[in-house]
Amino acid sequence: MSPLSERRAQAAIELMALVSLALIFLTLVLSFYMRERNATLEETLLMEAKTRANEVAGAVDQVYLGGDGYERNLTLPEVIGGYNYSIHSSGGHIYLIIPDFPMSVSGKIVPPGFSGNFSRGKNHKIANVEGEVGVFEA
Repeated sequence: MSPLSERRAQAAIELMALVSLALIFLTLVLSFYMRERNATLEETLLMEAKTRANEVAGAVDQVYLGGDGYERNLTLPEVIGGYNYSIHSSGGHIYLIIPDFPMSVSGKIVPPGFSGNFSRGKNHKIANVEGEVGVFEA
């Protein structure tokens, strides 16, 4: 083999090694970026869900404290962060559950024994009738 072809072969091997190292580095950087991005999206979804749960709990609380005859409308979004969700009440709390995501959040409510069904994407009327708070689709 001539010295020129040996140098070309060595240059080709060095270039392949350099490209391989660059690809490994790029893969590591991309993996780290995707992990951080997913964590940020998860935190954003959690904050939005907690905000919605507290919004519902605050509306129920407001109607309860408003006394007999007080009512308020509340519209819930169809999805939260692109995910379907459900809201139910139990034990003095409002629970917001996202089935496709391993999490649920809750908001504290005041009315003792309150129970109500909330449908996503619907407008609800929350009313205080003789001290009892009820939820109705508006």
